[in-house]
Amino acid sequence: MHRPKLARRSVLALLISLIAGLLAAGVSPARAATVSVPASFTFSGAGYGHGVGMSQYGARGMAREGYTAEQIVTHYYAGTTVSPVADTADIAVNLLHRAARVTVRAEALATGGGAMVVTVRGLAPSAGLAGDVFSFVASNKLVTVTKTSNGVTTTVGTGSWATVNWSGTRVPLTAGSAASLLNVTTSTAQFANSGHRYRYGSLKVQPTTASPDTLEAVNYVRVHDEYLLGIAEVSSSWPAAAMQAQILASRSYALNHITSLRSACLCNVDDGGGPYYDQTFAGWIKEADAWGKFWRAAVAATAVTPTTGETILAAGKPIAAFYFSASGGQTQASQDVWGGTLSYAASVDDHWSLDPSVPWSKWIPRLRTQAQVAAAFGLSDVVRIDLTSRCVSGAVKSATAWSSSAPHNRRTG
Repeated sequence: MHRPKLARRSVLALLISLIAGLLAAGVSPARAATVSVPASFTFSGAGYGHGVGMSQYGARGMAREGYTAEQIVTHYYAGTTVSPVADTADIAVNLLHRAARVTVRAEALATGGGAMVVTVRGLAPSAGLAGDVFSFVASNKLVTVTKTSNGVTTTVGTGSWATVNWSGTRVPLTAGSAASLLNVTTSTAQFANSGHRYRYGSLKVQPTTASPDTLEAVNYVRVHDEYLLGIAEVSSSWPAAAMQAQILASRSYALNHITSLRSACLCNVDDGGGPYYDQTFAGWIKEADAWGKFWRAAVAATAVTPTTGETILAAGKPIAAFYFSASGGQTQASQDVWGGTLSYAASVDDHWSLDPSVPWSKWIPRLRTQAQVAAAFGLSDVVRIDLTSRCVSGAVKSATAWSSSAPHNRRTG
């Protein structure tokens, strides 16, 4: 999920409580120069993630108490409604960003599968059978494609982009109808690893806009089912309502982003691995594991018709449904984390995140050395930290540290 990165110093601003070494934590700034400098500080607290929007573990807790998916999302996204929205458009999902090489192979899921078709812009399509490998490299804003079949490598051609279609998808071209997967990696050595296999849509490979000697590999999939079936943000063993709430959030996030193509990745969203760190899209592995049938059922349960799905709306439009793992008991208002106010991203109760079964309900105390804390604040040393500046949620908004040096012995981060 999209999780904006916080500045390194501001990590301290998320801490809930502080226990300082020695007696220095209780010393006033006026006396700081005369006291001993503590060797370390111990921090404790709860929660994980940016804290804005839906708490995933909170959704799990609500589902366990009998709340429906709609009740869950309208609790975490204040002032929203849930209604059917057309969701059959394709979304462009970046799978590989600034890759030096892209290598693909089709793999059969059913008898007769494993065929694919690669088309370089301006050239005739090139067919491949199960076991054939196509490789893509970029140079000077162009992509060159080679094909390796039975150990023999030939050049398919060079163009401004290339597409890959494979058997069993909605648009297989001449590849056939037998179910298949497309294995998308950066080298043949990676083919045997798990993951990076995609059942649906098509693939487009083209040079990166700002780095014309690297490549973007983008999977075009239908939001309604193909994209949502590959979202791997929560466990498929969770209660149905919690999974459905995640799907509502994921559909809404996708539809909110589908209107613009980001030039950095030539995509609407990435697969969670950057450059924007959007929703985690794992492809086939999500629906193919032992619990996959429950995830597929949850996706189907949110589909109102074959062309519409339940979506979270504010002012009649799909929201950018941010979410995170767990809070310290209260979610964050968007303005306290990123600045700017989103009406549906207010601070709300999230006591479900404090259930002892939640991994982040209570941190293991973090011990930080004097050197680490001093570096975080940019001071020569730290003898006292004040955490009384708080957000609406109660989380620490900023931390002020004092050093033993005068006169510039205070720094807020």
